[in-house]
Amino acid sequence: MPTTAGTSIQFPQEYLETIDEVLMGNLFASRYQTGGEEFVSNRTVLVPDISFPGAGIPADYDGFQTEDTAKLEYTAYDLAYDKQCVFRVDAVDDLDAAGLLTVNEASEYDRQIFAPWVDGIFFRDTAAMAGGGSVQAALSSSNVKGEFRKLRTHLRSVGLSGADVYMSSAAVAALEDATNREWSNEGTITDSIGRYNEFELFEDAAGRLPAGVDMLAIAGGVTTVRYVMKRAVTYTFAPGQHTTGDDWLTQIRRVFGNVVRKNKADGIYVVGADAGSVEPARGKYVKTKDTSLVTGKTYYTRSGSAGAYTYTAVAEPAAASLSSYYEKVA
Repeated sequence: MPTTAGTSIQFPQEYLETIDEVLMGNLFASRYQTGGEEFVSNRTVLVPDISFPGAGIPADYDGFQTEDTAKLEYTAYDLAYDKQCVFRVDAVDDLDAAGLLTVNEASEYDRQIFAPWVDGIFFRDTAAMAGGGSVQAALSSSNVKGEFRKLRTHLRSVGLSGADVYMSSAAVAALEDATNREWSNEGTITDSIGRYNEFELFEDAAGRLPAGVDMLAIAGGVTTVRYVMKRAVTYTFAPGQHTTGDDWLTQIRRVFGNVVRKNKADGIYVVGADAGSVEPARGKYVKTKDTSLVTGKTYYTRSGSAGAYTYTAVAEPAAASLSSYYEKVA
């Protein structure tokens, strides 16, 4: 992890790697993270796409004189998010102690705050670009099998089979009741809870799926969805090397977003009461899912009508009003 010579101190590499490992182990999005994109600017990446000329209809035989060559093109996609975090450790601690404190703070921040927030962004943006879906008031043991059949039929109709299926805990419970078995497993958050009807199942126990979505299926893996993260910088300044205090200062900046590749939307399928009406998270406010007030978080109230809503920061949030609060997700 490079730092600027003479202006900052670099922690041992294993500390920085630990931060990355904690984040990756707690992200559903990490299953789709790729390194095959080229950053052409701070937030723009080029992603390879294959396209076919014309309508792609097979030509009549002409002695193989007709050329129907596929083209490999690099499509520019802008990543939606550019976020930072800052950690401070008291100046009396030496470098080793400061390093351990910083990596523990950063790891817990990633596990408790950053990873759930990023996954909420990932799921919402992906669901908003879905090419298929089915609307139900709620999944239950009586309809969950039918929804899996619709999912299977949709994917096979577009030449795909199998998918990662992310389910709310209530949807998992409905499937358990419908199949008379417990779907469970242990491990990091990205480990599946089992397979059903050719699908790999994952439980979203922390409520990261957008409201009104019980299931989100992604077929084709990184050929359909690519999650791209660039850790733009990690700087660590010793006391006296910065002017904002007498402490150890660590700054981490990440540029990230998910890309649904051209003509791949049919590989995404949503099930739920709001399937087909989910809007991208970027630049949006969403109803908070917090069950208790989070210190330091800004909550908003909403007024106005659809298409012209106004969001106002709450000066003194109250736990009793939490169910009516919104939060800005980008």
